[in-house]
Amino acid sequence: MSERQSRPAGAVTGRAITVVIVGGLIGAILTGCESAPGTSSASGGGTPGFAEPTAPPLIPETQRNADREYRRVSRLIPEPLPPGRAYPPALPDRMIPASSDGVMEQGLGRYVAWYTWLCAWESAYLTASASDDKPALAAAEAKLNQWPSMEFHRDDEDDPDHVWTTNVLDKMNLDDPSGVKSDYDSLCSDFPTVAAK
Repeated sequence: MSERQSRPAGAVTGRAITVVIVGGLIGAILTGCESAPGTSSASGGGTPGFAEPTAPPLIPETQRNADREYRRVSRLIPEPLPPGRAYPPALPDRMIPASSDGVMEQGLGRYVAWYTWLCAWESAYLTASASDDKPALAAAEAKLNQWPSMEFHRDDEDDPDHVWTTNVLDKMNLDDPSGVKSDYDSLCSDFPTVAAK
């Protein structure tokens, strides 16, 4: 896991379902819910103020729809990829679970498109840093500094304490590439780009 507190859901596996269930339990405990039907405190059963949580409904996604979403979102991301890079034409094969491993959840295409963008710029930054290419480094830094205010990070990332900014951007802005490298190494093997045509 990278410096993020958590990643958005992609391919849903047993681990992701466990996280949803545990998250639901914690949310119910922290917010205090009504008792579950048939166990209200008035009837004397169950724990007053607690209801058994229900997981949000899993909406399965077909590969065709996920690929469509991925292509649509990658065209809508307002900032380009680094020069010479392009989005792959479809979701990477490793993002498509075998039917015995789980199902894809709606939103996988969006998730992959945005993280492909981030990882492409992290790669560009690391390459420019290693080669001391100051113009390319400045361009990559500018793009990475936009990430916290971009729609996907702002609306979908679970990072209320700005851990990614602290561990990645703050170091980068002090000319320390270690935060970007750590994030890239832990995340980006799943989000390749291809050479632009």
